Amino acid sequence: MSSYKVFVYFEGKAHELTLASLNLKSLEEEVVKIVNIKDDNKKTINSMRHFKIVDNNKQEIINDQQLKISFEMQPVFFFVYPIGKEENERYKIMNPLVLLTGALKYNSLDYLPEVKLDLIMFRNLFEEIYGYEVYSTYDPNKPETELLTLNQLNHFSMKHCTNNNEKKYDSLIFVWCGHGDKISEEEEEGDILITSDNDKYISFKKIQQLFTYDTNTFLNRPKIFIKNVYRRNEQYQQQQQQQQRQQQWYNNESDTFIIFSTTPEKLIFEKGSYFTECFCNIMSQNIKLPKSLDSNLMSISKLIEQKALTGQIFQVITMCDRHVFLYNKDHSYHQSNINIEIDQDLLWNEANKKAHEMVNEMINNKQQGIIVVAKSNEQLSPRNMPFSMMITSLKHMKKISTFGQYSIYSFFSKKIIFDNITIDGCIYAIDCIIDAIGNCDITQQLIHTNNSVIRCNFNYPVFTYSWPIDTEELMELGIDSFNIQNLDKAIELFRFSLCISLQTLHSSHIDISKSCDWLGRTYNKKGKYDKAVEYYKRSLK
Repeated sequence: MSSYKVFVYFEGKAHELTLASLNLKSLEEEVVKIVNIKDDNKKTINSMRHFKIVDNNKQEIINDQQLKISFEMQPVFFFVYPIGKEENERYKIMNPLVLLTGALKYNSLDYLPEVKLDLIMFRNLFEEIYGYEVYSTYDPNKPETELLTLNQLNHFSMKHCTNNNEKKYDSLIFVWCGHGDKISEEEEEGDILITSDNDKYISFKKIQQLFTYDTNTFLNRPKIFIKNVYRRNEQYQQQQQQQQRQQQWYNNESDTFIIFSTTPEKLIFEKGSYFTECFCNIMSQNIKLPKSLDSNLMSISKLIEQKALTGQIFQVITMCDRHVFLYNKDHSYHQSNINIEIDQDLLWNEANKKAHEMVNEMINNKQQGIIVVAKSNEQLSPRNMPFSMMITSLKHMKKISTFGQYSIYSFFSKKIIFDNITIDGCIYAIDCIIDAIGNCDITQQLIHTNNSVIRCNFNYPVFTYSWPIDTEELMELGIDSFNIQNLDKAIELFRFSLCISLQTLHSSHIDISKSCDWLGRTYNKKGKYDKAVEYYKRSLK
């Protein structure tokens, strides 16, 4: 009896299913088990009327014939979305209010020097790397701020809850680091944050209510609450593990992320929590090409699992109906940094010169696939290949060449699927089909032959051009952009033309001089006179 394997993505998670037959009803029955819709009475609704299934080309599957067509190209991927929800909707966080709170010193509980490092790491992440406005209860230059009483925490929270209308914040990020506990009393239940005056505390629920219901500032805007708790009571730790899957949800307003991290006594070190280290590292890498917050949190969870820290608890609860993306406050950061000085990187030009030879070789041999020129990193190693074509075999990777910090990879396959991958470099596509799943990006260019099919929705616009590369046409397009005052586009085109010329011509060729001259003119028109002089000098040389 035949069976059909399919991968179904729902709420950021991949599920491998096996269908007994190629009919829509069979697929819907399996999908219902995944979505497990519940009504107010907590009863499962055995129906797909609330959801739709789409293929990798964003085509909704509504009959058996469409389903059969989807299986013509392997592997098969489907995506399940709530009806009425746009798949590409997202929250773009660029100007959040960031509040960092925490207590190091306590009247009777243990001193927590780890919190000092946690708060410093969080501040560096949000203030220095993302450029956000950050307020913190802790100041390294004021030792008295190691103490945080309940009154001080309440005053700090109320102050920033009510005095921020003029700032036009688009979201909230609230962080707590310090001792915590869980209580169950008639008047209060759930997680609490313990302040320096040990007999006092505030429930995590009240913090969320303050910014969710007691002010309109963050209504219908993303709210991220991070509770990074150190706990020395092992009995509490066991209770927390038992209740992990039944963690109380404190508000039913959408647009909210709650991130829980609990570090037990045996994992407390004087270098901050492992969760904070992972969070800040992953989110720092996110700055160049942002992925959704839930995608980054999945990466953080995997790192914590790989560390095998017994007793370390990490959990995320979200009611967001859209993906949340954190961007640097200066959104031009991405575009302005993609091609910085790439034309002056000799190793980059040498690597791409070699890639050009490999493209022509594949074309002459009538081979299909891609060539990737990227910074060397483990993400492209055969052990962790982020291409879905590698699911069953590593035979598709044919060559690996290295030029300093850059490596060249070639893959032979008729169809290639990028699966949640960021390639810090460029791609050459030779007569193949490229599809994308999840959050994918390319920091440089995507060059493709005319017979290639590119079906990718990247987080950022990717400069795409056809092979063979015509530098004269690039210069003409750049001059047209210059004449209509689209100076950023002109710089992109002139710089790409310059890179290609450096990769294919001798260093004194007149075309290189022309590209430098036009870059000088464009930077001069933008008012960036130092850069203009730099390229004018290169042109004259």
